[in-house]
Amino acid sequence: LLGLFVISMFAATMSMIDSDLNALSAVFTKDIFERNFMKSRNDRLLLKIGVIATVVLGALTIESALLTIKLQGAFKAMIEWFAAILGPVSIPLLFGMLYRKTTWKGALGAWAAGFVTFVFVKYAVPGWFGLPTGFPEYTGAELLVTFAVFYIEGMVSRRTPEEEERVQALFRQLEGEGEQL
Repeated sequence: LLGLFVISMFAATMSMIDSDLNALSAVFTKDIFERNFMKSRNDRLLLKIGVIATVVLGALTIESALLTIKLQGAFKAMIEWFAAILGPVSIPLLFGMLYRKTTWKGALGAWAAGFVTFVFVKYAVPGWFGLPTGFPEYTGAELLVTFAVFYIEGMVSRRTPEEEERVQALFRQLEGEGEQL
């Protein structure tokens, strides 16, 4: 009876992970890849991209589980990676409401640059240079880089007239002046 209980817990976990991987793969394939990189619809290519995304996301899931062991537990791993993701995500979200010049490329670039900075300062700097880094160093560096990329991208790039109108309509709606989008 104990074996049946353990097997049922394992099956439920596998089912949940499978559903999450499929959902994330579908979001990447349809919402990111198809919208931004495909000119015409090609179902075979979308299927291949979906399979590749599922395999990559599955490998990342396994790696994160192995990383949990290295970080002395799931709670500590969750805190570390929450710190890695929070700064690069929150700056575009918060400052995107205030700073109207940036584009979606600036938000994605700022997120990627901040995350890469976190990984570099947390893992590469101690390994390559022998310098100890702690929470203030790697979160401070990622926040600084994220903000710099987000701000500078808005000064450098320009939106198309259609994008500009959509942005202005969004801000009019946020200020209570426009009609619903």
